[in-house]
Amino acid sequence: MIDKILDWSKADWNTPEGTKQIVDALHHFYRLQTDLTGEWSKSKIDHFTVRGDFPAEAYPWLEQLRKTVPPDIGWSKVFKILDFRSGDGAGGESGFDIACAGSGVYFEELKPGERIKLKQAQGTSMRVPFVMYGGGISWDRTLLQDGRWWDMDDNFREISNAYNLCIAQALYGMIESVGTDNNTSWQSPTPGGLSSSDYNYVASRDANTIDEAIFKIIDNANNWGGINVASTFVIVAPHRLRKRIERALSPDTYGFKGTDFDIQVVLTSHLTDATKYFVAPYQVAGRVGIRKDLEVEFGTDVLAYADYATGRCRIGGAIVNDKLITRCSTS
Repeated sequence: MIDKILDWSKADWNTPEGTKQIVDALHHFYRLQTDLTGEWSKSKIDHFTVRGDFPAEAYPWLEQLRKTVPPDIGWSKVFKILDFRSGDGAGGESGFDIACAGSGVYFEELKPGERIKLKQAQGTSMRVPFVMYGGGISWDRTLLQDGRWWDMDDNFREISNAYNLCIAQALYGMIESVGTDNNTSWQSPTPGGLSSSDYNYVASRDANTIDEAIFKIIDNANNWGGINVASTFVIVAPHRLRKRIERALSPDTYGFKGTDFDIQVVLTSHLTDATKYFVAPYQVAGRVGIRKDLEVEFGTDVLAYADYATGRCRIGGAIVNDKLITRCSTS
């Protein structure tokens, strides 16, 4: 396996050896950029595009190409990722089972010689299927003949970008689809008589809303998943609410901090309502099973004088308990 893409000016799709070198390099790139089970690092892109990989005349475009934006995988703070890629996956079947309710395990005092009371290891469960996602792109062979290496680079990046976008839209959409019976309204400020003209007014109401959402989650969990006041919670918010969320979690002008919970913030462009955000416990409310990573195959269309690449993956996801996700209002 080679670590870097070949010099595009020497890329050769017409021989088995040349094709294998290009395909191996591209597969290496896709694994680095689309591995959902690992921490995405911008430095990984350096394995794909460095100045030495391109002719000198391509340098003006190279710095722009290297500015790859990390994919939006903030959803992984709500969904715990389960890896079924190796072996027979989930028992060799087309999905996986997840527990939807607690097992009722608890500790109690034992008298000398008394047996421990065993609880069923799993409550009710649901079956989550592995869903196939796919897409493709084609390009005219003249791109290579004319030395348009930057266009080739963009074409191949589009496959991984489309893959990450598809997964993000599906899982953020799942978060956004939780029922309305667990909504949290915009709470009153602290103190209750705080004037609406006070600089801290909006931030105080937002902080109290976040607290109320977490209280609801803890009550609804009823100790399931070990959720308690010491747990880590996640705010999933539209990027337009960034400043409001930051202010709500920061001390006000009097030095009073609105919330003391351990909170991580995920900002995304994949929520359709820019006035609502969501609160959930860290990696407890949802599960994502990965059966197959992005798999890219290449082919030739001789009638169109073009080459093409298709990508496929198999992933399944589900919300374990939508009572653990609250939708919060900002007005």
